[in-house]
Amino acid sequence: MSEKNEFEQFLSQVDGVVFHPLTLGFVGFAVLSSVIVFAMNNAKHGKSNPLKFSETLWLNYVYWFAIFFAPILAIIFVSILAMLTQVGFRILSGNTMQGEADNLRWYVLSFVGLLTALGGIIGTPLALIRVHTTERQTKTSEQNLLTDTLNKAIENLGASKAHKRQVGGGTIETTVPALEKRIGAILALERLASNDLQMHIEIMRIITAYLRTEITEFSPASDKKEKTETVPLREDLSVALAVLSRRGEAQRRLENREAFVLELDNTCFANLRILDVSFEGISLNKCLFSNCYIRNVEFSNCSIHVANAFNTRLEQCSFEQTELVNTRFQSCKFSDCDLGAAANIGESSFIKVDFRNCSIPKQFLDTGFWKELTNCWFYSCDLSNLDFEEPEDLETIWGDQFTLHPQTYQGYDPSLDLDTDFFDEELVNIPMERPKNWEPISPHVLNDFKEH
Repeated sequence: MSEKNEFEQFLSQVDGVVFHPLTLGFVGFAVLSSVIVFAMNNAKHGKSNPLKFSETLWLNYVYWFAIFFAPILAIIFVSILAMLTQVGFRILSGNTMQGEADNLRWYVLSFVGLLTALGGIIGTPLALIRVHTTERQTKTSEQNLLTDTLNKAIENLGASKAHKRQVGGGTIETTVPALEKRIGAILALERLASNDLQMHIEIMRIITAYLRTEITEFSPASDKKEKTETVPLREDLSVALAVLSRRGEAQRRLENREAFVLELDNTCFANLRILDVSFEGISLNKCLFSNCYIRNVEFSNCSIHVANAFNTRLEQCSFEQTELVNTRFQSCKFSDCDLGAAANIGESSFIKVDFRNCSIPKQFLDTGFWKELTNCWFYSCDLSNLDFEEPEDLETIWGDQFTLHPQTYQGYDPSLDLDTDFFDEELVNIPMERPKNWEPISPHVLNDFKEH
C-alpha cells in the first residue's frame, strides 16, 4: 500500500513540473515568438516575403506544425526524462529491490514504457531532418535536370545545318538554320517557364534576345524607301512570338510583381508579314516597321517610343493603353483598328496615313497634336472619342486643315466630284458617318460645299 502511495506521489510531482507556472510561461513564450516570426515574415515591406521552409506546400505546413509543437515536445521530453530518473532511482533503491515482486515488475514496466516514449520523441525531429534532407536532394536533382535542359535548349537555338544547292554547273554548300531543332528548343523553354516560375523571367530574356537578333537578320530590309513584297516570318520566329503570346496569368503576375518588361527594342520588322500574334505588354521602342503587313495583332499596353513605320498596312489591330510616343507613321494604312483607347500618342506624326473604320483617339482633337497630321484620310471612322457637338467645332479647332465631305450628310448630292470639289493635298479629308446628335442638315449646306 505504501508503494502505491509513493507511485501516486511521484505522478503528483510530475504533474507539478508539467503544469508549473514557469513551464506554462515557457510554452506561451515559445508560441508567442513563433507567431511574431510568422507575422514579421509575412509583413509587406514593398514586396511580400513569406517565410517558406520548402516549396512543397504540404511539407511547409508540416514544418510550421513542428515549430508550434516543438515547445510541447520539449516539455514532454523533459518530463519523461525526469520520470525515467525517478523510476530508475526507485528500481535501484534498496526498498524496491527487497520488496514484493509485483511492485518491482510495475516499476520495470514503467521504465521500459518511458524509455520507449523517450526514443519516439528523440526520433521525431530526426525524422523531420531526414525528410528535409531527402527533399533537398530531390530538389537538387530536379534543378540539375532543369539546368541541363535549359543549356541544351539554348544550344539548340543556334543550331544550323548544311544546305547544298545547284548554281550553274556546280554545287554551293551553305549553312541554314536547323528549324526543327530551334522550334524544339523554343517549345522546351516554354515548358520550363510554365513548370518553374523561378525560371520564367530568365527564359523570357533568352527568347526576346533570340527574337531581336534573328528577326533583324531575317528581315529583307532595304535602305531605299520603295515598295517590296512582304515575306512571312520564319517558322521558328513565329513559334517564338506565339510563346510570348501564350504567357499565362501566373507568369504575367510575376512580371508585374518584379517590374519586368519583355523587350523587343531596336528590332527591324521591315518587309515582314506579322499575323495573329500578341505584343501585349512588350516594349517595341525604336523598332522599324517598314513595308510591313500586320493583321490581327495585339499592341495593348505596349511601349512604342521613337519607332518608325513606312508604307505599312495594319488591319484589325488593337492599341488599347498603348504608349505611341514620338513615333512616325508615313504612307501607312489603318483598317478596322482600335486607336481610340491609346494611352498616349504625344509627339507622334501621321503623314499621308489612311484611317478606315478605325476608332480615333481623343488626342486627335488637340490643336497641338493636329499639326502632326499631314494629308491624312479618315474614312468611316468612329469619332465618338472626340468631344464636339457641331461640325463648326471641328472647323474652329482644326481651322483650314479640315474638310468635311458632303457625303457625311443625309441627302447629299451624288453628282459632286469629291476629288475636284473637296480635295486639297494640304487638307485633311474626313468622310465619316454623321453623328446622331447633330441637327438635320439644311439644303443650303450642300450649295456651300459646292461653292467651296
